[in-house]
Amino acid sequence: YYLLFYDALPREPRCFGSGWMGMALSRDLRRWIDLTPKSPLWRGGGIDLTFRYVDVVVEEGNYLLYAEEETTKAGRKDLVAYYAI
Repeated sequence: YYLLFYDALPREPRCFGSGWMGMALSRDLRRWIDLTPKSPLWRGGGIDLTFRYVDVVVEEGNYLLYAEEETTKAGRKDLVAYYAI
């Protein structure tokens, strides 16, 4: 299976620069199942509901997700990492 993360709005999957992470799953790279949630998976500490993902690293069952996330009520964005080992 292939899992695709992309920058999109849930109702407008071709809209770049939204900061909303879209997800799609495929078995053969021809047909895709859209798994984009109706609300963000992660949310910062301020008013922005979105974050800017930077990279996903997957290796032998472990993963790291680097994201630029709003961390203050004033709207400052910082680089954060989520991981599972």
